[in-house]
Amino acid sequence: MRVIRTIAAPLMAAGVMIASPAQAGAAQEQLLQQHTDSATGAAIRIHRQATGALSLEVDSPVVGIRKAVTGGRSVTRLRHGRDEVTIEFDGVNLTVVDRAGAVVVTPEHADRIEAARRKLAGSPVVAKAAQLIGRLDLPANSPARLPLLTTRAILLSASGDRSGAVELNAWIQTARSGARVVRVGLQGMTATDCWNEYAKEAIAAYMEYEECMKNEQWWDLLGQTSCALVYDMRAIGAMSWWISCVGLRG
Repeated sequence: MRVIRTIAAPLMAAGVMIASPAQAGAAQEQLLQQHTDSATGAAIRIHRQATGALSLEVDSPVVGIRKAVTGGRSVTRLRHGRDEVTIEFDGVNLTVVDRAGAVVVTPEHADRIEAARRKLAGSPVVAKAAQLIGRLDLPANSPARLPLLTTRAILLSASGDRSGAVELNAWIQTARSGARVVRVGLQGMTATDCWNEYAKEAIAAYMEYEECMKNEQWWDLLGQTSCALVYDMRAIGAMSWWISCVGLRG
């Protein structure tokens, strides 16, 4: 597996504050944005902790989805009734946890990636989460759309389904066609300026993701997964920057 470059710098540039696990546990969340999806009835919430870490939540009677980047680690939790699946990634190591236990994939134990893939592919919670995201009626210019599309692509890819990746690519192409160059600095930027800068970061991150994938061998599932998870962290970071730019408050 090719060594993936350091991700802390681009995440901080995108607006994600790096907090220690102890700080993260003590942080109080502030609700920044909430709305009810018209297609599914799911509540979509964006929170910020006192540390600056951002979380995105999709809550429906069918399945709950929560994503956060804290302490340089991305955590995605999927919940359905008593069943829960957690996907954690720190830029190097991947951990997948369900009721049956945990699979920890490291560069020294890259062979475990197949067990992690099977755990995701065989999980009803994962399938329901991917289905829910696919049904959401989020506007094309919603900052929550990109990290959720990225999540869906990762979940579906565990079963060899590339439709999520195709949809993600289509969003990027649409953003690319609409992006405009704006002045540097938050002072005086309009909501449109903020969106254009957000789109530029999303596009740049996606181009790095594509380059990362080109450098991986077709059989190296861990390398490909790492590329996708690094991009997932960048997507959350871009959303955090956008929220800071437009100045949303709870």
